[in-house]
Amino acid sequence: MKAKSLIENSIWGASGELIVRLIKFIQLIVIANFLGTEGMGLFNYAIAAAGLFSIFFDFGILTVATRENSKRRTPNNLLIYFITKIITSGIGFLLFIGAYLGGFYITESADSIVYLVASILILDISHLILAYYRAQHNFQKEAQYRAAIIIIQFIGTVVILNYSSNLTHLAISLLCINLLSMYPLIIILITDFKKNISRVSLIQIKSTLKECLPFAGIALVGALYTSLDVLILGHYLDISLVGIYTIAMKFILGFMIIPIVFIQNAQIPAMASSLKNMSFDLEDIKQWQQGFFKIIFIGLAIGIFFAAMSDLIIDFTFGENFKDSSKWLTYLTIVGLCYYIYTP
Repeated sequence: MKAKSLIENSIWGASGELIVRLIKFIQLIVIANFLGTEGMGLFNYAIAAAGLFSIFFDFGILTVATRENSKRRTPNNLLIYFITKIITSGIGFLLFIGAYLGGFYITESADSIVYLVASILILDISHLILAYYRAQHNFQKEAQYRAAIIIIQFIGTVVILNYSSNLTHLAISLLCINLLSMYPLIIILITDFKKNISRVSLIQIKSTLKECLPFAGIALVGALYTSLDVLILGHYLDISLVGIYTIAMKFILGFMIIPIVFIQNAQIPAMASSLKNMSFDLEDIKQWQQGFFKIIFIGLAIGIFFAAMSDLIIDFTFGENFKDSSKWLTYLTIVGLCYYIYTP
């Protein structure tokens, strides 16, 4: 029964992630077609601006909440994590505003960037409900929730851009939709508040922050890796070039390296199961080497495909306005290939 549950949860988790990624990508195509290279550049620049402060928005709180509530079998015990998340997210947003007012960000389309950052912050807070689903081992509910939110975001994007090709209007609509996504979490918190508000203390908040610190460090590294290049380009180059660059990067980070995640997940237990007395015998090493080179060949094949078909891929998805992205897509396949070489 447990094996079946594990398989079902894995299928729901993978399918949910696939649906979210696919619809997000289609949403980007819609935004690109309505707003052009400049609008696309501003949209991705705002996402990068929020990403740089994701150490505060994220702070590893979801991971810790899932772990602790699973261990204690109290899936609806979210109040202390919600309060902690409000504190860290509030600090992150204030730092973003300070950096913005200090001139660290571009001033073009100021309102839309602030609204988009606020929208991402709200969505991240609402994702605390995932700790509840995961502690219940209800990955089907998690997949349905994530799919529902991204579908509503997509519909909202299409409707708004059809009536007004304006990034600020789009940002406000996404902010409103993400506020609505808080509803399931608020229902859980109302019950949790009545039961546990008397137990919440400053010492408990400090203890939670301390548990989250290692995961916050991981979030910081990820934020710098995925956001800093876009922010630097936006500061020194034309924002339209940012749109062209980020389209190419989305293909690499979003599609080319997806297989490495599943390969890595399969490699780790395979390596662990062959470990004997803290050492590998010669046969184990040979098997691992064979797997490693197969992974490199998979990456090389995918890289060659993207490099050779870049013009056709960009033209088919984002159209003529983004034709310069094909050049960047060709160059960035080297970055994608590097994942297959060093990640295993």
